[in-house]
Amino acid sequence: MRRPGRPHAAGRDPDDGGRLVRLHGLVLALLARLPGGRVRAGGVTGAEAGVVLVVHSAFGMGGTIRSSITQANELARAGRRVTLVSITRAADQPEPFFAVDPEVEIRLLDDPGRRRGPLGRFLRRALTAMPSLVFHPAETRARRMSLWRDLLLVREIRRHRDGLLLGTRAGLNVAVAHAARRGVVRVGQEHVPFASYPPALLAELSTSYRDLDALMVLTGGDAAQARELIGTEPPVVAVVPNALPDDPWTPADGRAKVIVTAGRLSRGKRQDLLVRAFARVARRNPDWELKIYGKGGREASLRRLIARLELEDRAHLMGATDRLGDELGRASIFVLSSELEAFGIVLIEAMRAGLAVVSTDCPHGPRELVTDGEDGLLVPTGDVRALARAMDRLVRDGELRARLAAEARATSRAYEPAVVAERWEDTYRRAAQVRRERLGQGERPA
Repeated sequence: MRRPGRPHAAGRDPDDGGRLVRLHGLVLALLARLPGGRVRAGGVTGAEAGVVLVVHSAFGMGGTIRSSITQANELARAGRRVTLVSITRAADQPEPFFAVDPEVEIRLLDDPGRRRGPLGRFLRRALTAMPSLVFHPAETRARRMSLWRDLLLVREIRRHRDGLLLGTRAGLNVAVAHAARRGVVRVGQEHVPFASYPPALLAELSTSYRDLDALMVLTGGDAAQARELIGTEPPVVAVVPNALPDDPWTPADGRAKVIVTAGRLSRGKRQDLLVRAFARVARRNPDWELKIYGKGGREASLRRLIARLELEDRAHLMGATDRLGDELGRASIFVLSSELEAFGIVLIEAMRAGLAVVSTDCPHGPRELVTDGEDGLLVPTGDVRALARAMDRLVRDGELRARLAAEARATSRAYEPAVVAERWEDTYRRAAQVRRERLGQGERPA
């Protein structure tokens, strides 16, 4: 039953979820039956192929956006023809927040600033009021999609007749799997743990992902879950970590009495846990401060918590920055307090900068990035006391701090873009081979 006075997405009736799911399934079935077109002479393209990465928005500040832009930039520098497809952007985001290499083409599908004629304005308004039928209703971005954006997305996918087409989240991966033409190598990328998906979405992925040629995941834990979900047949499931962004950065000297963290201010990142832990550390170490970088919906509640704990002059909400590498260099300890972290590239950025790191041992990323006691410290998830003890230990033991920081720098080298690019290219080659084999088996009629 709809609650009186509670707003809901335009065109979406909360009482009609079952019908929406059925229509969604019908649309995917129709997409899978679209004519595949002829494969170009010579068959599926290989290492020389162009790469198209599809993101929801290339203009925001999220981790998926940042890692996708890093990938696009590195591929372009290596000589690939790269296109970054952004479904939309916010009206106040005229340019991408993260730097995009000039050689990367950006295609914006639903541009809020584009001028349209009367018919175009009518169609956009009418179809935007209708819910997405390409994204499963349980996909978190479904409410930011619409039938209008569905049409733009499918048209873009169908525009490509060869090369590699990469989705970057569940809904986009499904669209690529079902709508791409025969000669296109279909690669999905997962940036969140499968454990965070609701059962209805997992059920869809268990079948739709089998139509991908490769699925890239961030950790070994994710790979195991992917195989359990989709079985042992193709696609290729490849563990490919996020690469370090090539942003400017400053090495830390370990002398600054600053603890730092960075990330979206959200419930899952648990900055509230960090603030509470820092309150314990601050009582014993009055000359240390905490800096929190990021924006998000939890900002107001964090400000209230900081005030309640009387930490206004010690704990600071710094907002978002496009110079995070330099800000990390002005600290000595980095703390990640998340309860769920798909990867945690910011941990690797802090390690590259030479900070001693503390992280909750949450699934899945941190435990595969940090070796406890060697290049950082891991603590139980959600444990304020354990987090405070680890922070206090590093604050008081400069030798331990320096040793962990040195080992952290060595660990971070495995995530340099040029190193990770070898794994991208290997995945692309294997995916192209799967596509060739499928075409050889007559996967779809021309």
